[in-house]
Amino acid sequence: GASPVVITGLDADDQNITINLTGKNSVSDVIHLIDQPPLHYARAVGLKPEQVTGMAELDVKLGFPLLKDLPLKAMQIDAKAKITDLASDKLVPGLTISQGNLLLAVDGEKMSVTGKAAYNDILLETSYQQRFSAPQTGIAPQASATLKGEVTTSDITKLGLPLEGMTAPLPVTLHYEKGFTTPAALQFTADLTATALKLPMLNWEKSEKAPASAKLALVLEKGAAQLKQLALQGPKLDVQVSGTFASGLQPKSLTCKPCIIGRNDFRAKLDFIDGTLTEMALTGVMLAYHDASPKQPEAKPK
Repeated sequence: GASPVVITGLDADDQNITINLTGKNSVSDVIHLIDQPPLHYARAVGLKPEQVTGMAELDVKLGFPLLKDLPLKAMQIDAKAKITDLASDKLVPGLTISQGNLLLAVDGEKMSVTGKAAYNDILLETSYQQRFSAPQTGIAPQASATLKGEVTTSDITKLGLPLEGMTAPLPVTLHYEKGFTTPAALQFTADLTATALKLPMLNWEKSEKAPASAKLALVLEKGAAQLKQLALQGPKLDVQVSGTFASGLQPKSLTCKPCIIGRNDFRAKLDFIDGTLTEMALTGVMLAYHDASPKQPEAKPK
């Protein structure tokens, strides 16, 4: 068969080498490979071999001149890895990734990942791209990721969200983007139309096929976060929340204006210290509120 290593220009002043590597390796070995000098692609995106497990079918093509001091820009790389059973609980704090069946592609400008993986047991379509340097022309994000899929009743229960009466999965999209000079931004959307839903605390509910949606927009910078938008729209439902968070996403200040939920139409301003609510101001009308906290049994007369 053809040699995996080809050297050209032996009768000239400059020689070039082309290397073609194929085979099945662990994902950790693939990360080791793309982090070899002068590439250092893995460390450029904060990826370490010990953070992940899984297997990969590898197809790597390298080309570069035979120089003593090889600049990165002189190296050509076209690497692809078909990854199966990717798993990690170290890539993202608080997030367990499993069942990863993904295609990893690396060239001299960027690294991309596409396919499916489970995040805290929620299976989602995955698309991720990280550029190693800013483009010479135009504008492109340094990193971007999109997760798409459906969230089931079981997933809602695991996440601890106060939604009841779900009769159909919720289509959701999560998008993350960070520029070379701009802060990271996180956007989440959910289409609530197909399912019935209940918010028992506020005596609100919707039927199946009644149009409804949820949107979230966060800007993350220097350990803190700004809540640009938390919007809930639907029948007798119009909620718009904005505010700020400290490190660890502890709330500092939240404003709800408007807050229309069923028969309730009010405005709310909440202030926190170290994540603990210290002051609350409510104005407007609250006609339907149910305190779901457990009650102490009344003492029986002796």
